[in-house]
Amino acid sequence: MDSQNVRNTDNANVKSLRLLRPSVVVLCGPAACGKSTFAERHFRPTQVISSDWARAHVCDDERDQRFNAQAFALVHFLVEQRLTLNRFCVVDSTALTVQSRKELLELAKKYQVPATLMLFDIPLETCIERDGKRERSVGQAVIERQYAAFEQSKAAVRLEGFDQVVELQDADLSNIQIEILFRPVLRPPQRSQRPDGAASRRFDRPAQTSKPRPSGLGGNGNSASTGAVPRVALTAAAPQPPSAPAPVSTPKVAEESSIQHTSPVYLQTSPAVISKPGVPTPPVAPPNPARTAAPGLVPVTVGSSSKS
Repeated sequence: MDSQNVRNTDNANVKSLRLLRPSVVVLCGPAACGKSTFAERHFRPTQVISSDWARAHVCDDERDQRFNAQAFALVHFLVEQRLTLNRFCVVDSTALTVQSRKELLELAKKYQVPATLMLFDIPLETCIERDGKRERSVGQAVIERQYAAFEQSKAAVRLEGFDQVVELQDADLSNIQIEILFRPVLRPPQRSQRPDGAASRRFDRPAQTSKPRPSGLGGNGNSASTGAVPRVALTAAAPQPPSAPAPVSTPKVAEESSIQHTSPVYLQTSPAVISKPGVPTPPVAPPNPARTAAPGLVPVTVGSSSKS
């Protein structure tokens, strides 16, 4: 171990490692080197994000290597979501390629948290022996290939940009003590993202457009000359008030052949008396020729006619 956060305790066989929360801890080593056992012993189950666990949730088989892209997409998504909440992330995978380590390192830089790489430097014979005792064995050929890639990575990982690189020997897996210190990263609250990628406002309301006027209506509500249906034709007809009784027209004076007058006759324009059944009509006084026209009287000239 070559990190300043790793120190010896009073017991010479026990070492202490100091980590920060939030941070990203990457476990790197071939299969059957003890990564999962180490993570289960020193970290909470919710803090460990395993590539085998993600692969099982993606394709129902943690050994199916055909869906590694989907499995690691799930791993990166969980890491990113936890870092936004200042949580501690331990990624349990082989992490034998430069690209796999670079993607995790970029997530740590994006959220401004430390990144720690743990190298499990376990002898090849020990890894093969442990793999033979496991229920889901990957085989000796796979372990040998992964161990060769691990040996090539040990010399270059220190230049990749990790904040600390910790090498663990076989004896350190059970004797190390890990201390996690909480140092939250203050960030401005992030706005929620819409499906199209545009940030939505907190009190965003849909734009309200003015309701269009019915076609064919002008500004004063009258029908335009376009021949469109007026507003009243689109709504139910409103009840109309009862119409007033038609006024009784003044009966005209019938021309009788028996009446012979040459002088003007004046008739009063006041409403005529309506006779009721069984009630005699009062006699009408004969007109006075000498009477002059008065207000409210209309002169009517009746021509003379002879009775044949």
